[in-house]
Amino acid sequence: MCEKVLTAVAITHLQTGLSISAHTGNGEAALQELDILKKTGVHASAFRWVHAQNEKDNQIHLRAAKMGAWIEFDGINGSEPENIKYHIGCVKFMKENGFLNKTLISQDAGWYWVGEAGGGVFRGYTAIFEKFIPALKQEGFTDDEVKQLLVHNPRESLIIKVRKI
Repeated sequence: MCEKVLTAVAITHLQTGLSISAHTGNGEAALQELDILKKTGVHASAFRWVHAQNEKDNQIHLRAAKMGAWIEFDGINGSEPENIKYHIGCVKFMKENGFLNKTLISQDAGWYWVGEAGGGVFRGYTAIFEKFIPALKQEGFTDDEVKQLLVHNPRESLIIKVRKI
């Protein structure tokens, strides 16, 4: 079933130039998705691997980035210092390996949990700006590198453009 859906997604991309975002935390699954897209003639640069932070093997992040895919680390949460530290590590690893230009970040804010009173604990929209960026700067990231993450990479990953192999 997934192969059928991804084939349809690939056909749509080739006709519209729209980016492909797959909420795939598992690295092996993301690599399989990239393989299916390749077989249909879609270049990996059309693909955004959402929830890549769930894959703990950063070598898989590198493999996908080397193919041209966008690696998106989501779930940045300002109320949990370990979460910030982990995400900083992910982004720092990509930078150290020459792939900051293929890295995306997100906070998955505003969460709603079905069945919990009032939708559960609401996560605000400021973690990246109040916690993550200051932590990046403490790790030596420059203003240009922060701009790369917040402006250039999202713009480039979402540009409407057919990306064939």
